[in-house]
Amino acid sequence: IMVEKEVIDVSDIPDLDHSCNMPGDADLESRLFAMDRLDEARDAFEKAFVRKKLRQEKNDIDRTARIMGVDRKYVLKILER
Repeated sequence: IMVEKEVIDVSDIPDLDHSCNMPGDADLESRLFAMDRLDEARDAFEKAFVRKKLRQEKNDIDRTARIMGVDRKYVLKILER
């Protein structure tokens, strides 16, 4: 983050909620916040995140796992949920 002051403030950080929206992101957000249980929201987010990363990597599971810093078995486990 490049700012012209010595201390970075919260206002200097871009709004991450809308900086890289893709079709369906608003729907995912509304579904996540409609859930009451953290474990359900976490599972839904992880699955959406992995699917998005897979699309970005042209469905290459090994490359996607490497980029995400996880084992390919973990990627497959998330997709099976």
